[in-house]
Amino acid sequence: MSRLAVGSIVVFFLTFLGIFLGSSEVAGYAGSDILPTPQPQYNVDRPYVPHLQPPNANNELMVADVVPASAAIITNPVLDMKILVIRSNGTSDEGIYDTATIFLDILGVPYDTLETIASGDTLKESDLSDGVNHGRYYAVFITTSNVWYALSANDKTLLQTYERDYAVRQVTWYAYPSAGDYGLDFTRVVAANNETWCPGTPQGVPFNASLTTTGQSVFHYLHSNVLIPMDGGCLYGYMATPAAGADVTTIINNDSSGETFLAVFRPGDGREQMVMTVGSYYPSIPPGYIHARILPYGIINWATKGLFLGEHHAYFTPQPDDVFSWGDLWNVETHDYILDTGYRNEPSDLVNLVDWMTAFKTNVPNAARFRIEMPFNGDGTEQDRVNDTGPVIANTLTAKAVELEGSFTWLNHTYTHRDLNHVTENIVSDEIYKNTQLAAFLGLTDYAISTLLTGDYSGLNVGAVNPNVANAAYALGVRFMEANASVPEYNNPTPNTGIHHPNQPDILLLPRYANNVYYATTNPEEETDLYNMLYCPGYAANPNTTPLCFDYATIMDAITNQALGFLLDYSVNATMFHMNNFDEYSDGRTLMTDYIEELYGKYNAFYNNSSPILSLRTQEIGQVMLAREAYNASGVTGQLTCGNVITLTTTNAATIPVTGVNYGSNVETYANQPISYLAMSNADTLVIPGETPSIPAGITDLSITRSGGDVLLSWSPTSQDTDNNPLTALAYRVYARANDPYFTPTPDDLLSEVTSNSFTHVGGTGDVDNNYTYVITAIGDNCWKRESVISNRMGEFDYRLQGGTVSDSVLGSLAKAADLKDYISSNTNVAVTIKSLAKWNPVAKLYTYYSTLLIPNGVFSLRLGKTDQLSISATQVARR
Repeated sequence: MSRLAVGSIVVFFLTFLGIFLGSSEVAGYAGSDILPTPQPQYNVDRPYVPHLQPPNANNELMVADVVPASAAIITNPVLDMKILVIRSNGTSDEGIYDTATIFLDILGVPYDTLETIASGDTLKESDLSDGVNHGRYYAVFITTSNVWYALSANDKTLLQTYERDYAVRQVTWYAYPSAGDYGLDFTRVVAANNETWCPGTPQGVPFNASLTTTGQSVFHYLHSNVLIPMDGGCLYGYMATPAAGADVTTIINNDSSGETFLAVFRPGDGREQMVMTVGSYYPSIPPGYIHARILPYGIINWATKGLFLGEHHAYFTPQPDDVFSWGDLWNVETHDYILDTGYRNEPSDLVNLVDWMTAFKTNVPNAARFRIEMPFNGDGTEQDRVNDTGPVIANTLTAKAVELEGSFTWLNHTYTHRDLNHVTENIVSDEIYKNTQLAAFLGLTDYAISTLLTGDYSGLNVGAVNPNVANAAYALGVRFMEANASVPEYNNPTPNTGIHHPNQPDILLLPRYANNVYYATTNPEEETDLYNMLYCPGYAANPNTTPLCFDYATIMDAITNQALGFLLDYSVNATMFHMNNFDEYSDGRTLMTDYIEELYGKYNAFYNNSSPILSLRTQEIGQVMLAREAYNASGVTGQLTCGNVITLTTTNAATIPVTGVNYGSNVETYANQPISYLAMSNADTLVIPGETPSIPAGITDLSITRSGGDVLLSWSPTSQDTDNNPLTALAYRVYARANDPYFTPTPDDLLSEVTSNSFTHVGGTGDVDNNYTYVITAIGDNCWKRESVISNRMGEFDYRLQGGTVSDSVLGSLAKAADLKDYISSNTNVAVTIKSLAKWNPVAKLYTYYSTLLIPNGVFSLRLGKTDQLSISATQVARR
């Protein structure tokens, strides 16, 4: 049977009340010596959010400035699916850093943290890329603008160049508005000052924030008309407007003034940066800093372009303990507990609960997958059976449970709720097995032998765990046990993971949340009285004459605010209630359903119906936690290329969730995004195909002319890819090599990278020892930036005619241009057609041409033993 509920201390920062505490089921009887839960503590040594320094003239770039062009375009870039987080080397940005990284941890997105150094460079080029085409991060987070200004000039240039060349997005989570760095002009300070923690008068806080049209796309999981309350202890920030001439898109603005505080800035060189000008703090209890819980997912999703390792869901599973049993009841007359025999449900409570649940799932957004899991104690059914163990008696609580059993999931809570801290393995086995036998006898179809909740979490006392509990449970098929998340040792070690039992590691302990809907209360009067006895010192001292500190509405608001934080953290942990809490106290209402309706109402005030709340069975919760544990240990890495081709590699086996991808047989859609679950083995590699690369068609009309000693190349602009789809060129690469007409281009042959469809090779002719051949490639103007095949070849050749190269008799016969033309055409090792010959006249400073097509009469003579500068135009030329 249920025992005393004592609240666990939750340290948080107050917005206006501060009674956000968690209750837990504790072994032992309730009595007049109950120690009230301590009041919340407040950290007054530092503010939530730092005040930022405005940029100075030496730090700030002008809006028109862009990062200088790189030496060469990076073709076919590859990016690691990891985020770089740059933060202060102190604690001044701690709340901001926690806001950003806790949601990376919750989602499972890989990231590295880099702390700035006091002086000198924080970054090296090799920190960001391999120097060829492999980038190490596909998004960059900077905690505050103070961190940005603390970076060296070299650090900033490295980051900006990297972000531009690899099309990597940056997020600054909290910034002072700056026209040069963020495209925003400062308008005013907003501050939630108060005389206790943040001296000063409030400035423009609280206020509501709303989404622009673009913001509705970024935060697609929120209502398009959502109003986000901006408030919280010591909240601080700045309002802004887009700077004149800056390419800025406002994402979120102040709903009343229209001022900007979240925007995307594009400096004009291809970079994109999201910037927020109001601080965040995690883990403040909602509604304080609610934006620090509902905005990070959209910000991360924007930064990663909707494609990341990891996943998220909203979860809520209520578990009202001690079904079928008698339990304690709070007496509002004596302000004390009626122990053991104070309360037991009536059959009508189950009917009411099923009716309520049917209407709730039908009428409330995001509630269609709601269900209740019933932890039950079998000994409570004995009074409803003939001679305790015979058939179930009609019209009893147990009979009604059998009739409605399909409406619930059933959880083994042991047969008698016995304290298992110091018992033998046989006693534990009896407690577990008899409840399983009862489940079979009653025909509880949604019941699993793999799950267990011991009475008062007994057998799991920190420092005195009873090994007999785990040994007996494991032998009976138990693999998942609920544990008290209010005990630090049994809270989730990392988001959505459990704790392996110290005596039986194959049993996973699942942290479960408590709440201050007290186990012994059945109606608002009892709940309010007990709450005030614990948290209203004057009332506790003299409840008969002292006014209440908190009414029922205030209490339920506080309790569900804490639960909303868990819900918005995407926590899979179940939530504890007690059977008293679903007593129908008035017109179908119960304490538990009041709580649930208020919690869902708060969630639905922000989230649209694309993000339903899921209620999982205990064994399903356990599987989620095991899967997350395996994912965390998998060592998975992802590499992303254009067209969303993803290469995954693992060290250890796991199922890898990838959001933004629809691939394989295990795919779901959540928050309007596909999530693929990909089973991978040890040391495995998996390639997820994407779009077919669009590669520019090769250039076929490269032409060459001469201007003095220079070579002029020209070609038609690229207009399509190899599949005849439209595609222009981002740039062209000009390759040249001397004395090797059929060379295969290498980076050493790159003469230049140009954006126009022509190029002049200055001084490219006149050197008879270096005769150049040229080819051109096009680089596609898309994310692949792939290079085309090489163009047709063109070359320049300078011939030296002098005695000894061929016999004098042959040279003597070459008296005129026509003779030389015929000689070259017939004596090369490949077919050559001479179009024209031109002889330089140093006196007239012009050429005399011989051409069978253009100037057939322009014959000129050759002089044996003299040096003549000749230019030869041919359709194909071979080395001589």
